[in-house]
Amino acid sequence: MNKYAIYGLLALATVGFVSCSDDEEVLVPSAGYVDNKFAVPADATGPEADLRRKFYEDNGSFLLFSDLLAHEYVGKDAYGNDVYKDEYVDFNYNLNSMSSSDPEIELLTDLDDKKAAVDLIERYVLPRIAGGQLMPFSVLPLKSILATQTSYPYDIVEAKTISCFRCLGVNVGEWLELPEEEQEGYGASVLLDLIASKFTYQSEEADEFCDLSYEYSGYYLDEIDEDWDGEDLSLVYECGFLSYVKTRYGDVYLPFTYDDFNDYLMAVLTRDEVDFMEEFGEYPMIVTKYNIIKDAIIALGYKF
Repeated sequence: MNKYAIYGLLALATVGFVSCSDDEEVLVPSAGYVDNKFAVPADATGPEADLRRKFYEDNGSFLLFSDLLAHEYVGKDAYGNDVYKDEYVDFNYNLNSMSSSDPEIELLTDLDDKKAAVDLIERYVLPRIAGGQLMPFSVLPLKSILATQTSYPYDIVEAKTISCFRCLGVNVGEWLELPEEEQEGYGASVLLDLIASKFTYQSEEADEFCDLSYEYSGYYLDEIDEDWDGEDLSLVYECGFLSYVKTRYGDVYLPFTYDDFNDYLMAVLTRDEVDFMEEFGEYPMIVTKYNIIKDAIIALGYKF
């Protein structure tokens, strides 16, 4: 498993995700609707404007390089000073991959970095989600994203993505510095973040999975089988779990549903399915739970 898959798992374990509601309207980008602040202004020229227009033509999603959408003159104040109204992408609204009252983002400034960031996103992210519910209304490549974890210890950490209803911000700062052989792994961690923002153990699509998980989640193995010998861990897999927790006293219990869900999400997105089934295919409950997660991800439009 590459290091970015591991980072993704750590993110799932420590960061709270807020999913969109099941009946939330899916925004479909259109460059032609009136007062579209995400589109390139008709009179904009230059290589950056061309890059943004081509991105929309190729992908059907808007490309941003600033969270400032509009800077509009509204008149003068009582002292005769010009007054402007600014409109920003609001990452505090329906925040997904990180939760923070004031996430800190750093914009890209170099044109070559912007072009390279677009290339990475188009190569490693968009082909997996094109045409589905995961496709963002707009994309904002960023040099860095700092946000606060939603669970203890509530540290301010570097995030891979940050998103709201109308925009996906992607942290490309480290990505741009990676050798080519590691770039795909980083892209996989961005996809993991994106999927985890839309599909959690609380999603309706996960109900069947959770019903199976609830039966044994949090139970000690000797509670499930009084004759358990304290050594044979096949009972973990027979109950449909991919991992277990061992206390300092040597007792073993099964993960709670949140962690069980994340184990499977990680397995589906980062492990080769043939290898996974070779290891766990003899356990019917594991196969059933794996397929529930995979089918739900495919329904979101993800392409394996």
